[in-house]
Amino acid sequence: MADSCLDTKICTACQSGFSLSTLGTCFACNISNCLTCFSTSVCATCDDLFQVINGTCVSCNVQFCDTCTKANTCSACNPNYNLLPNGTCKPFSCAVGNCSVCNASDACSTCLTGYSLSDNNTCVLCPN
Repeated sequence: MADSCLDTKICTACQSGFSLSTLGTCFACNISNCLTCFSTSVCATCDDLFQVINGTCVSCNVQFCDTCTKANTCSACNPNYNLLPNGTCKPFSCAVGNCSVCNASDACSTCLTGYSLSDNNTCVLCPN
């Protein structure tokens, strides 16, 4: 179903649930939890909480995970979490004082208000 067209044969945008082909036609995207498709069988973008893996939408189901490589296997964790060999995420304690986001236990990337990040990834009190 076309949303807007250049003429009666070439579409420029499609209605929700349909994707635009390279030929300017709209086709149904019938893949579960898929928002837009490259083709009728290959997903391009998924609903929230799902990721495109091999052209389908897969739920990651790993707590504190940012990116999954396959279902239930994390490849990148949220800030302040370490990726474990089994594909899960574990919180780590930050040894840097006055740090709000750590990249590692001894390396800060964002300091608390009133502190600035030093060259050695620690937090130092801002001058008055």
